Amino acid sequence: MIDCEEAAAKLFEYLDGELDDISEDEVRRHLEVFKGCYPRAQFERHFIEALGQSQNNGYAPEALKGRILEAVAQGGAEEE
Repeated sequence: MIDCEEAAAKLFEYLDGELDDISEDEVRRHLEVFKGCYPRAQFERHFIEALGQSQNNGYAPEALKGRILEAVAQGGAEEE
């Protein structure tokens, strides 16, 4: 089974449906087993969806900026 670092490296491709079947299964199984990685996958999924829905010429709405900054701050605090 792939480790957390490997799963994280493939996460955007996984969410975009760009992985081959084997790699997709590896990431899916990793997220099923390692529940600690699942929140990151959900965050990145929502982030990608928000970018896709953006109609602001590349500028994020203030609410989204706030949520991103908060998530980044929380992620940095967890690593310390």
